[in-house]
Amino acid sequence: MTSRGRQWRAAIALVAAAATVATACRPAASSAPRILRVGYAGEADFADLPSLIAQARLRARGYDVQATFFNASDVTIEAVARGSVDVVHASMMAAWSSIGRGADLKTVMNHVADPYRLIAAGGIATCGDLAGRRLALSSEAAVSTRLVNAWLADECPSATPEFLFVNESSNRALAFLAGGIDAAALELSSVLWLQAQAPARFSMLTDFSTHWPNIKTTGTHVNAQFARLHGDIVQEYVRALLDANRDALADPSLLVSAAAEYMGRHEDWAATARAYIDGHAWPIDGGLTRDDVRETLAFFQTRSHLDSKLTVDAVADLHFLERARVAVQR
Repeated sequence: MTSRGRQWRAAIALVAAAATVATACRPAASSAPRILRVGYAGEADFADLPSLIAQARLRARGYDVQATFFNASDVTIEAVARGSVDVVHASMMAAWSSIGRGADLKTVMNHVADPYRLIAAGGIATCGDLAGRRLALSSEAAVSTRLVNAWLADECPSATPEFLFVNESSNRALAFLAGGIDAAALELSSVLWLQAQAPARFSMLTDFSTHWPNIKTTGTHVNAQFARLHGDIVQEYVRALLDANRDALADPSLLVSAAAEYMGRHEDWAATARAYIDGHAWPIDGGLTRDDVRETLAFFQTRSHLDSKLTVDAVADLHFLERARVAVQR
């Protein structure tokens, strides 16, 4: 081979080597699906519909969104804490209690306005009338139980109901309708169902969403390690949630269609949608600020056994929500 030929060959080899290095240094285009595993505490409820709408929209954009419905809040929080799911819609109390025990979680936005109401049978007009009566709650650690106990302590500390624990708001509504209990803490959808079934059978002792309007009870919580590794996915999910909240509040037909698809019961979903919209159930801005977190922390630290050393920064990461708000406002 001539000297010139050897020079050309060496030059070509150098170019090829440089191209190989450049390719290795360049981020590879990922063909892996963008997976998001979402958990819920309990069965699908009307309050969950905007989040389910958001997930369907992400699937249409190529995401693999997997939703799992667990049987209780503590089970749901344990799942996200150990990384079996990436994000959950569940109790603030359950999430923050887990953080107090060392779980690497963060709350990123509010899920729904406080859905809990305390209803009672005819003849029970005040909390004092609950003495000796059967009052059904979700569980000892449930956020709704904390609200009921706080309300009783404020309004009639001497009242001593007989507490019964019945999981799922829908089950408590059925027990009430069957006459097995005298009062219950229920989610709004169950209250509306009871109104349709037996409008004269009960009265509402208190609506916790108006009694304590600044207390946040149900949040969207992420596994913090997942958020560090896949912040772009968390950001997209928070943005999709905000968009779905706004669209659901503006167009009740979205809720009616989603209820028929996900809940499988034939009810007057239009009336339910209107009640939720009138109650401003879903926050168009994510419903969570540092002041909200601070006030809710103080409430549950005072009213329960929540770790008194927890701070806003320990339980919440609001930068995803803040970015999503800016994007939505553009």
